[in-house]
Amino acid sequence: MTDILLLSSVVPFSPLSHPNNMAVSVWLASVLLALGLSLVESQTGEDFTKLLSDFPNIDSRVRPVKNYSTVSVVNVSFHLMAILGFDTITQKLSSTGWLQATWSNEYTTWNPDHYGGVRSVSPNPATMWRPKLTLKNTMADLKPMGEDYINLELLPDGTTIWYPGDLLETFCRVDVTYFPFDIQICRWEMFVWGEGLDTVDLQVTTTDIILDTYVGNGEWQLMATQAWRDVRKNSTKPTPYANYEVTLRRRPTLLALTIMLPITVLAFVNVFVFTIPSESGERLSYSITVLLSFGVFMGFVLGSMPSSTENIPIMALNLAGLLVLSAIYVLLCIMSLRFFHRDHHKYPVPSVLKSFVVILETVFCLDQYLPKKNRVKVRQADVSELLDPACNPALVSPALVDIRKGRIVRRMQLVVSNADAMKSDVSDVMKSDVMGKAGAELGDEDDPDKREEASKAKDEMSWPRVSRTLDRLFFRFFGFLVLASNVTMFAVIIFNFRETIRSGLR
Repeated sequence: MTDILLLSSVVPFSPLSHPNNMAVSVWLASVLLALGLSLVESQTGEDFTKLLSDFPNIDSRVRPVKNYSTVSVVNVSFHLMAILGFDTITQKLSSTGWLQATWSNEYTTWNPDHYGGVRSVSPNPATMWRPKLTLKNTMADLKPMGEDYINLELLPDGTTIWYPGDLLETFCRVDVTYFPFDIQICRWEMFVWGEGLDTVDLQVTTTDIILDTYVGNGEWQLMATQAWRDVRKNSTKPTPYANYEVTLRRRPTLLALTIMLPITVLAFVNVFVFTIPSESGERLSYSITVLLSFGVFMGFVLGSMPSSTENIPIMALNLAGLLVLSAIYVLLCIMSLRFFHRDHHKYPVPSVLKSFVVILETVFCLDQYLPKKNRVKVRQADVSELLDPACNPALVSPALVDIRKGRIVRRMQLVVSNADAMKSDVSDVMKSDVMGKAGAELGDEDDPDKREEASKAKDEMSWPRVSRTLDRLFFRFFGFLVLASNVTMFAVIIFNFRETIRSGLR
């Protein structure tokens, strides 16, 4: 460019004074173009070789400062490429990324005009000083980032630019309190190995992670990033750290459909074990099957959790509670079955239990559990059969039949409460108890002692009645308990999930 200016000063030109100004203009433009091309073509391999050979032969372990009391300032920025996986069991975050590190090398400055206009050069990295950038929270080999094949770029003013990249496996403490609606915060903590603040100062050039090459992840959604610098005291000297933080939110749709939904359905289905008739013989096997199902889901959920976690997931606590409830259901079913099949003639119902059952039926309206229409329809059919004189010779008078019919119906309402079990109850209980007592009443209508005995028999309580009353109580109580626990769990998880997202986006 200096030659062009000198040429323009030697050959002055004025379009107004020269007669053949167009021809001279074309000639001058051709000369300037030729000079420019010659300047560009002057950057030959010899110029690069000469420039590299002119660099002083300084050991790569020596910091590139002429005054060794000068602190070398290394400016870094982190570029995240991909999150390969997040193993919440081992609490390991696998990712790929690279750094852009710049510093000043006082031994590699040059004048581009002396080397054919060369303005950047890439020397052998093994012969140049490089900061030993190291990950503090790595779960792989503790070694500096970057390999010897990663090129350096030198600028004429001594600025050195380096782009080390690697597969990063870092430790990230997992908080699974609100699993699967959990949000994790992971960091990359970098420092210069073997250097303190008095020799190398690590500076962060950006306030967040650069995501221009980030490709995303299917399981975790990146919510926010942050970058900052701090100084920590390692052994005896303070050391600067470059910290990069990322906020990840788990995508909960798949886990909600495969874990939370089946567990919730099983919790409600399990309560209906108390509605299965005791005489069906399926109650105990049903309750044990659901209990085993909860055990399978419990193992699956705990298998996704860290082996030594400081936080217990709310869903795991809820699942443990449902597992305990399922075991209680099994015990209650066994107790109810024993009550139902207990011989009430040989082992009459204790008075305390009678009073308790009556109170339960009165307070919780348990005697009205089934629809009255269906209950009365079945009982009237069975009563008509039992009051047939051909089936029961004791009922010889139609008038007595009419008189006793009301008593027998009331007696059956006290004993029978499940319309599906009516046939069994009538054959096993009514024929041996109700009809026997009704026949005694019909045969001894005029005997005051017999009338008093019949009046007591009308209010007598049987074990099947105790069993069914307890089943209805258990169904209502545990149904409400399961509903309340699941609603509370979902409310707490979703509320904290929304609050965490809001705080993370601020």
